[in-house]
Amino acid sequence: MSFVPMPDLVGGINFTIRKLPGLGLLSGTVEGIRHEHTREDTNNDFSFHLNLSGLSIVAARGSEATLRDGDAMLLSDTESRTITRPGPVHHRVIRLPRASLAPLVRNIDDAVLRGIPRGTGALSLECLSRGAASVLCIEKSHRHAEFIRSNAAAAGYGSILETRTQDVFPAMKQLVESGRQFDLILADPPYGEKNVNRRSTSFAQQLLDDPSLPKLLAVGGRFMIGHTKRDTLELVAPWIEMKMLKHGDTVMRFFEKSRSGFSKVAMRFVRRSTISFPLPSLPGSLKSGGSESWFACQRGAMIFLLI
Repeated sequence: MSFVPMPDLVGGINFTIRKLPGLGLLSGTVEGIRHEHTREDTNNDFSFHLNLSGLSIVAARGSEATLRDGDAMLLSDTESRTITRPGPVHHRVIRLPRASLAPLVRNIDDAVLRGIPRGTGALSLECLSRGAASVLCIEKSHRHAEFIRSNAAAAGYGSILETRTQDVFPAMKQLVESGRQFDLILADPPYGEKNVNRRSTSFAQQLLDDPSLPKLLAVGGRFMIGHTKRDTLELVAPWIEMKMLKHGDTVMRFFEKSRSGFSKVAMRFVRRSTISFPLPSLPGSLKSGGSESWFACQRGAMIFLLI
C-alpha cells in the first residue's frame, strides 16, 4: 500500500497501530491523502473501515462509494482500491482474519464494498438483550426511524421498542412534561469543532447545558456522553464525573447528578468512542440505516440513551 499527498492540499497522517492476537487495530486522523492499496494474492483477510468523521471516497471495482460521519465499510485485501480523503478524517480500521469472520457471516464476500451506515438502533437492542423492559428511540429521520423499527421487529423486540421521529431537544422537554425519568442516559452526539479560547457550541455542550436533561435522570442514575478531544467542554451543575474510558483520541464519560450545586469545571473531552459489548445473537436479516439516532430505554429501573 502507499499514501500519496493530494495536489494543492495540506496533507498529514497521525495513526496509532495496535497488534493483538489475530487482530489489528489502527486509529487516528488523515487529511489530504490518497491511500492506494494493491491486490494481495497471498492475503485474503478483511479490513473493517469505520469513518468516525469527515469524508472518505472509496474507489474499487470501477465504482465509487462515499463514507460520511459514522459510516463504515468492509474491504478485502484481495482487491485493489483507493481511498481519497481530501479533508480531515477521523477513522478506525480493524483487520479481521477471514477464518474468524467467515463462519459468522453468510456469504461474507458479498458484504465487501457495501456501505454500513449508522443509525440501526443497535445500542438500544443491546440494552434490551441485557434485560431492559422497554426502549424509546428518538430519531430525526423518518427513513432511519423505520430502519430502527424493522430491526427491533426482526430481533423480536418490536412490541417493547418505541420510536419517535423528532429532534432530541424538544423531545427531552416533552418527556419531562410527561413525568418520565430514567436510570441511565447515553449520549453520542455528532462531533463539534475545535474550540480555542471560546466556549463550545457543539451538540455535546448543548446537552450538558440543557435544563431538561438532568430532570430526566432518576436519583442515583448515570449519564454517559462521548466526545471528541478537539472540543473542550465546560462541565456545569448538576453533573459530577464518576468514570472515564479512553481509546486513542476518544473518551466516554460517566456522570451522576449532584444533589447540591458545584462550581463549574472546564475539561477536555476526548473523541467519541464506541463501547464494545458481546453482541447478542440477532437475526442476520437486520437492516442498516443512517443518520443520527437518540435512544431511550428502561429496565425495572429506567434507562435513557441519547445517540
